[in-house]
Amino acid sequence: MAVKKSAGGKSAGGKRRGFREEKLQVLSDREHLLAKLSLTFGEQEDDGETVSRQKQKAVMETVENAFDQVLKGYATRVRVKFNKDRSFTVQDNGIGLPVSEQTDEHGVVGSGVYYAIGRTKTSSNFSYEHPSVGTNGVGFSSVVLIAARVDAVTWKDGREFRLSFKDGQPGYFDAENGPDDAFTPVDPRVLHESADTRPKAERAGWEEGTRFTVWLNDSVFQSDNPYSDVDAAQRVKRTCALTPGMEATVTSYQELASGAGEGANLGGTVDEKAGAWTATYKFEGDEGVQTLLEDAAPRKLATDPFHVSASSEVKVKKWNVPIAADLWFTWCDAPSEHVETFNNTVFTRQGGKHYVAFQKALTAAINKRLRSMKKGLSVKDPDVTYEDVAHGLVAVVSTRMPGATYSNQAKDQLDGAPSVSKALTKMVSGPLEEWAMGRDKNVPAVCERVLKAARARLSAQKKVDASIASAKIAKAALPAKLVEAEGAGTGATTFLMVCEGDSAVSGLKRARTLDCALLGVRGKGINALKASTEKVLANGEVKDLINAVGAGFGTSFDLGAMRYPGGIVIATDADPDGSHIATLLYVIVDKLFPGLIDAGLLFQVKTPLAVVSVKNGDGQGGVVELPAFTLSEAHDMMRQLADAGLSYSTDYMKGLGESTSERLHQYAFSSEKCWQRVERRDVEETERVLDVIFGGDTEKRKEWIMSLGADVEVAD
Repeated sequence: MAVKKSAGGKSAGGKRRGFREEKLQVLSDREHLLAKLSLTFGEQEDDGETVSRQKQKAVMETVENAFDQVLKGYATRVRVKFNKDRSFTVQDNGIGLPVSEQTDEHGVVGSGVYYAIGRTKTSSNFSYEHPSVGTNGVGFSSVVLIAARVDAVTWKDGREFRLSFKDGQPGYFDAENGPDDAFTPVDPRVLHESADTRPKAERAGWEEGTRFTVWLNDSVFQSDNPYSDVDAAQRVKRTCALTPGMEATVTSYQELASGAGEGANLGGTVDEKAGAWTATYKFEGDEGVQTLLEDAAPRKLATDPFHVSASSEVKVKKWNVPIAADLWFTWCDAPSEHVETFNNTVFTRQGGKHYVAFQKALTAAINKRLRSMKKGLSVKDPDVTYEDVAHGLVAVVSTRMPGATYSNQAKDQLDGAPSVSKALTKMVSGPLEEWAMGRDKNVPAVCERVLKAARARLSAQKKVDASIASAKIAKAALPAKLVEAEGAGTGATTFLMVCEGDSAVSGLKRARTLDCALLGVRGKGINALKASTEKVLANGEVKDLINAVGAGFGTSFDLGAMRYPGGIVIATDADPDGSHIATLLYVIVDKLFPGLIDAGLLFQVKTPLAVVSVKNGDGQGGVVELPAFTLSEAHDMMRQLADAGLSYSTDYMKGLGESTSERLHQYAFSSEKCWQRVERRDVEETERVLDVIFGGDTEKRKEWIMSLGADVEVAD
């Protein structure tokens, strides 16, 4: 029977449908931004990180504003300063902000400064006309809307124009101390104008341009963690390296001033009297890229880098989009690859379409050359894989394209339409093939080392397969010591926890959640970075891990076929030995199961070293437990409690097998509280350190050991 509707949208005998006007809410730009913060600044994904990724994004949006001036040919110099109060200042010598009055589509009049940075909008950044590092024209405007304070200064024709913002509201502060200064809102069209009274020396090379000083509002972000001046300085250095002639000076009164940049290849000097670290970056020609390659490589480069360039156009929707790529690559005597990828100078730490295009094209080019060599690949031989090519590969992949899209707002991974991916692969294939088939005397040696790696891989695979077959161990056979999870292998979200020793398994077995399987490993595992592939795959505990995961390994690994789709969790004791075992497991997992770490499916349990129980800590006679993750943190905590006259007791959790079931359940089986996601950069840093410790470069190892002296704490 059909239901009739009344004229007001109400069905006969039913309730009125649709929106009720009183339920509609009109949000301001700021309110909308705060409600959907992750859309602009990305998900926090803190996972025990010491850095707020959202605050880091806000910092880089400000810095990238200055970079855009350089990329578009308006500026040549950038200054970045990280101040003691955790504000930061970014200045460029570009064309400055517009200052004349503007009128929007609603007839609202405002200054050019207000319309340039004080409102969210889609600007020319979001177009297929110019490459840009900005976030579609909304990035820095969003920073202004949510910052506690922003001071904007622009210089034009010998005049200085100023405007400040408090929580996105234009106005003026009566002092220069910070966001707590008295603030007077003003009409958006009001600009403070005066003569440019800067000293002549200060104006030299900076006659025109813009300067922003930003105090972030910590309360609007999802993490209390600060941003990292070290990461920001690395970003500045990389941009200069890829932009010959650009000059950038970074000054920091924060972590870098206290030596936090050691090992980050940032250079610079520390003025101990001023408490500041400063570095200036400027590269000419390929000098910057050479620096990036040397920074990325754990060992000396085997040859000077090869350089391949390519450009083309691709149809995206109705636009013909120009794309270009520069590829610099060489090899070093190391077992793993070290590749850094960029788009429009943005460091894409998780790769993306340009990285995949480079992988495919380089592998195809080397295969073609190997098939043409007398001692290369025969007709019966299979092609070499990128795994073989990547053995010791050191590369910088830099692309440029307008209107680029990324997998997230943090721009970690270059995304884009399928047409872009195909065009990139096709574009770089020709030049890479010309390189491979050319007369460069170093190319045959490169091809021979790739072939050697391929033969070692195939030989190891055959021996392991034979070993498994002879022992009559089927691929799906589960290790005898595996404590199985409920629902494993059914598609349900289960986890495999790899534990340090049988005692840990015994303790964790009593405390675990049933969705978590347990697999014990004995002592320090094999060093997969130093050992041959054959030796790694022949290791008994490695075999157990392969069989437990049940999805193959190496090139045959199928991420979607994992017995435990939730991922692998590493659980080791909270001591140096436990940390060493965990790092070795990082490398093993990365070698066995390529793609698992990049998919965010490797975790490490971060149990506290000690738990301090405070009596009457809740004010109602109960007990409050305070976890401490370092010995110094525990001592500081106990000292503060004693000073406050509070009673407490301390339990140490160094060994997983020594802790109570209650404590283990609380601190080892909560993915939200104590599982830290292992990221690609963690594995790369692990490989770097292991190479220093166990590699053949004794001088590098000596320098590393000596550098630890400053970090040694002497207990009272």
